[in-house]
Amino acid sequence: MKGMNFMDYIKKEVKKGITLHQINTNKFKTNLIAIFLSTPLTRENVTYNAVLSSVLRRGTKNIQNQEELSKKMEEMYGAEYNCGVNKIGNDHVLKFYMETINDDFLPQEAENMLKTGIDMLCEIAFDPLVKNGGFDDEYVSQEKENVKQIIEAKKDNKAGYAAYRCLEEMYKNEPAGLYRFGYVEDMEKINPKNLYEYFLNLLKQCKIDIFVSGDLNNVDLIEIINNNENIKKLEPRDPIYVINKPEKRVQIEKEKYVEEKLDVTQGKLVIGYDVILDEEELKCENLKYIGMVYNAILGGSANSKLFQNVREKASLAYTVNSGYAYYCGNIFINAGIDIGTDKAAGLADKSTNHNGVAFFDDRLSRGTDVHRHGNDDMLGRRHLDRCQPGSRFRMRHIRAFGGAFQGFEQAISPILVLHGRQGQPAAVHLFLRPTSRNARAAAFSPHLSGNNTFSL
Repeated sequence: MKGMNFMDYIKKEVKKGITLHQINTNKFKTNLIAIFLSTPLTRENVTYNAVLSSVLRRGTKNIQNQEELSKKMEEMYGAEYNCGVNKIGNDHVLKFYMETINDDFLPQEAENMLKTGIDMLCEIAFDPLVKNGGFDDEYVSQEKENVKQIIEAKKDNKAGYAAYRCLEEMYKNEPAGLYRFGYVEDMEKINPKNLYEYFLNLLKQCKIDIFVSGDLNNVDLIEIINNNENIKKLEPRDPIYVINKPEKRVQIEKEKYVEEKLDVTQGKLVIGYDVILDEEELKCENLKYIGMVYNAILGGSANSKLFQNVREKASLAYTVNSGYAYYCGNIFINAGIDIGTDKAAGLADKSTNHNGVAFFDDRLSRGTDVHRHGNDDMLGRRHLDRCQPGSRFRMRHIRAFGGAFQGFEQAISPILVLHGRQGQPAAVHLFLRPTSRNARAAAFSPHLSGNNTFSL
């Protein structure tokens, strides 16, 4: 029986701008493969990327429709694949995933399923079906309509729409404020030929990350990648993408409040904050972990300040929580509230510790249950991520845009410091205040009054 090895991480450069990330674990009976194509997020390319990811999943040069692709997945013992787009700060990422059964659980005469899966996913991502110098007309037309429906349906999820609108108000005319699926008005200019031309240019300039997770100790993964015909065709590049790091922001006095009225029975309140730091605090190596633990204390669980103060004690919200976007340096408070009340926004603001100032030290981190619960919540989530290779991919990929890759022990070490378990005090100020971009953007709930809040 093989010894338990939770996850070992190896990073290798395939070509300049193309990186292989190998995560060795024998905990799972499947291999997970992912390809991420990353490029700066702009209004000009956001809709192209959304349509492109949908078109690429429809067929390849050798397997030209979804019926044939489905048959191929069945031949691969029920393998699964998917494609999509995601935003990471100021970057837009095209994602391709495939999950295959581990070869240890197949008959000896079976083909190498890891290699087959890698070859298949590379074919989907890099070798699409092309007709007359462009993508298939029917596929492009259908996927434009599908993406259009996704864009038009964003209001159907009121909580998600409120969060998006808050972000849009905070980052007006900035990449981070763009909707990840693009805009309906930009669909008209997309056709099979210019979409294919865009795809070819993207492959020459984007940052490419290939992730493989599974029992890989006896596998020469870099050889499989280097021998792949589609990888061979890719050229070395100086990849164009944005490394998102905390930045110094100018504080302003006036907050921004936005209200949008929709036919809803429950209002949606979203308050967006910028994390304000001075020059010395920007140098803090554990900065993002401090933000993560603060968010856990503020609204990350049922033991958080928001849940206990706003929902349980004051009964001002049906739901309330907070989220930390550390690649942008923002904390968001989300609540479902009664229409026509402004008390929830004020109490939520007060929960950030009077005027938005939070102070961490050894006394606070160990002195109260809420702080202990906040730290324990973060440690629990990191352990859970260990058990989910998909989460591990996302974590490591996001860290690439902050300039650092870390193993599990490195990831939890700063949290343990904040917890006081290593005998070191962690004293850092976290300022959540309005900035030059009118950060307290908003509540989304009808008939709400307040400052710099977005409500539906």
